Amino acid sequence: MYGTTLKNRATGGVDIANLILADINATLNLYASANGSLYLEQYKQKGIEPYQLTLYSQNQKYMVMFAYSIVGEDDEIRTFDDSTCPNIMVDMLGDEWSNAMIVDDFSLVRRAFTEFYLTGDTDCEIIS
Repeated sequence: MYGTTLKNRATGGVDIANLILADINATLNLYASANGSLYLEQYKQKGIEPYQLTLYSQNQKYMVMFAYSIVGEDDEIRTFDDSTCPNIMVDMLGDEWSNAMIVDDFSLVRRAFTEFYLTGDTDCEIIS
């Protein structure tokens, strides 16, 4: 398990440090039907390691961005990628994103956050 901080933007940016998985799941439950963004950050980085998982939630549609850093280069971003979706742009919290990056299955969101908390990474089959 990695040292993590949960930043809940829905409650005015409250940070929850030294959290446990139950804290993450309780906070995620808020986003299953609410609009907003949530950040789970790893505050211990070494070389190529993931450091942030972000959830954007709007009208029971979800986008997860997984950011990791490569020393000496720009950050890399992974997200959902469903190539079977129509190639259109959709609004997510005021920004336009590819429809392929957005899912309506909240269990994928929960799985990504759980894996990131437990391992510091996410399954590339979910977040590519």
